[in-house]
Amino acid sequence: MKKSNNDNILKGYVKQLEAYKEGEKAFACYYVVVIVKKTDPKTETQLDILKKQYEEKMKNGEDCPKLFIIDGLIYPSPSKLK
Repeated sequence: MKKSNNDNILKGYVKQLEAYKEGEKAFACYYVVVIVKKTDPKTETQLDILKKQYEEKMKNGEDCPKLFIIDGLIYPSPSKLK
């Protein structure tokens, strides 16, 4: 699990997660990224690159850890909107 502002999102997915999977002899592997900060949509982030890599692996039928992205941003309550 990583926060979206972590500089090691890609390294965590590509290297660390696989090492944990092998070390624990796990049969399933999941990678969870929680979005904690808004980013400029014009700037490509590590999370954008990770999503592209994941989609490419899935498209090619490769065995890869399942990616979950959770929006952890705080939004105004709809009941308080005017």
